[in-house]
Amino acid sequence: LEKYFSPEIFLIKITPLNPTVRGSEEGLKSKIIASEEEAKELVEPLQKAGYDVIVSIGELDENQVGSNCGQFVKSYLERPKEGMYRYAQPILATNKE
Repeated sequence: LEKYFSPEIFLIKITPLNPTVRGSEEGLKSKIIASEEEAKELVEPLQKAGYDVIVSIGELDENQVGSNCGQFVKSYLERPKEGMYRYAQPILATNKE
């Protein structure tokens, strides 16, 4: 990492992988979900190498309603996954004008 991205120039931002239908189908899971403590094993070696590290965790409720990913609505409507989201139907904003 240091060979291509100098800690003097770059910082690293760590954020959870948003849960999506496609990601679930591909078996993708986030290493961190809810807290900076979960990211500790990722953050510490990077800091020791001299990087500034930002851990960015969004509102967890967004995972439950699917508002964290622009691809969610189309994918969910085409291939709903039981139990993946707390709400039976996504809330869609529509413009009827």
